Amino acid sequence: MLIFEIRSVNTKYEKGEIVGIHVQYSAREKDGYTSVSGRIEMTSEEYEGNEPIAKLEEAARRHLIELVSADEDDEDEGTDEEEAEEDDVEGE
Repeated sequence: MLIFEIRSVNTKYEKGEIVGIHVQYSAREKDGYTSVSGRIEMTSEEYEGNEPIAKLEEAARRHLIELVSADEDDEDEGTDEEEAEEDDVEGE
């Protein structure tokens, strides 16, 4: 089981208006052998009601599960240039 910790919550403003919330988190196994960190970007509406640390930790857990469960075909992992370089290496 991973232990989640919220490292920081930063508010992004534009022209005096809140336009987003960035939540930085880390997670680690109890023994410390496995660890990961990430960031969730939320709108102010998504953040509202989720301010307590326990709720943010749960949001971080869901975020990480979504990332590791995502199908690789659903993700745009690289630019066309990077993919072309990979094809060149594979063809050698």
